[in-house]
Amino acid sequence: MLEKKSLVGLVPYQEKDSSVFFGREKEVENLLQIIQKNKLITLTGPSGSGKSSLINAGLVPRLRKGFLGQSGKKWSICKFRPGVSPIDNMIGALTTSGVFNKDRRSNTEDFLNYKKIIEEDRALSLSKIYTNSEIYNNQNLLIIVDQLEDLFLFDSFESSKPGEDQLLFEIISRTARMKETSIYFLICLQTEHISGLSAFSSIQELFNKSQYAIPNFGAEGLKKNIRKNFTERG
Repeated sequence: MLEKKSLVGLVPYQEKDSSVFFGREKEVENLLQIIQKNKLITLTGPSGSGKSSLINAGLVPRLRKGFLGQSGKKWSICKFRPGVSPIDNMIGALTTSGVFNKDRRSNTEDFLNYKKIIEEDRALSLSKIYTNSEIYNNQNLLIIVDQLEDLFLFDSFESSKPGEDQLLFEIISRTARMKETSIYFLICLQTEHISGLSAFSSIQELFNKSQYAIPNFGAEGLKKNIRKNFTERG
């Protein structure tokens, strides 16, 4: 029986589902072309359009298979959601994923080290952490910022930290423009919240060059996905 998650739009695919993810091959290729040119992708689309599935089961597995980046074919990948504390959440994800360590080990002391560097070096902090890490010039780093609309939805919460959203964009903007570092970004944003980026001048130019609106899956894509899944499952 076909699993419920195999029907796009119901439950997002995960990386482990890549073998049964079909119908988005063209979109994956388009994303790879953008990331080679700009080091930044802003993936937009309405809620339920398949952004997470395209990333998890399409783009990420393709990168792990050995897609050529600035520092070769190896990729360290980190994913986080901004929430009410985007900088702390980014630091937490960088720490727990161990992306700056060759063996992917997670060291709790890294959190405080990264936090100190970010507080001191601000927009230059991420490139500094990378250039002093074990993966520098040996592996590419992709940072996925999922559900960026959190910055606009949670902005009025008392627990949100003032200025963190601006700092996040400054880090992304400055780092993505650095030719000497192999750090890439993928930002996911719901279409209805695109206008919220107008308040952040540091990211506007890059956003305009890197935006990719996910096409509707369509009836043919859905049929192909179902046929392929049934074929794969015998």
